[in-house]
Amino acid sequence: MGWWPEIGPEGIWAAIGIALILLEFAVPGLIIIFLGIGALSVGLLIWVGMPTAYGLPLIMFSVISVGSLLLLRNKFKTLFVGRTITGGTGGDDDDFLGRVAEVESGFSDDRSDRGRVFFRGTHWQARSQGVGGFAKGDEVRIVDRNGSELVVERN
Repeated sequence: MGWWPEIGPEGIWAAIGIALILLEFAVPGLIIIFLGIGALSVGLLIWVGMPTAYGLPLIMFSVISVGSLLLLRNKFKTLFVGRTITGGTGGDDDDFLGRVAEVESGFSDDRSDRGRVFFRGTHWQARSQGVGGFAKGDEVRIVDRNGSELVVERN
C-alpha cells in the first residue's frame, strides 16, 4: 500500500477519540470530551480483541460515552472549570448585593422612589426600597436587582 500504513478499526476509533477530545478545547461545555473517551475506549477494546460484528463497537461507544458523562462530568467540571467563590448565595446578583452606588439624579421629585445611580462605571435605573429622598452624590446600598434596575436603600 505504499507509504500509507493500513489502519484498522482500532486506529480509526482512537483517531476519532483524540479528535473529539481536542475539539473540546474549541467548543467548551465539557460534553464532547466524554464522546472522545468513549471512542478511545472502543479503540482500546477492539485492540485487545473485542469483535467488531453486529454493531458492537457503536453500542459500546454509546454506553461508555453516556456512562462516563453521567458519572464523571461533575468531577471533571470541578477539576477543569474550578469553583467560583462569590459573596453569598451563588446567584447572579451576588456581585451587586451589598455594594455601594452613588445617586446621580431622581429620588427627590414627584417620583421619589425612582432615580439613577452610578455603579462600577455605569449609569443604572434605580428604585429605592421604601422612601427615597436621596440627593445627588449620596451613597446608597444595593439590596436587590430586577433585570437592569437596581433596588437601593440608604447606606
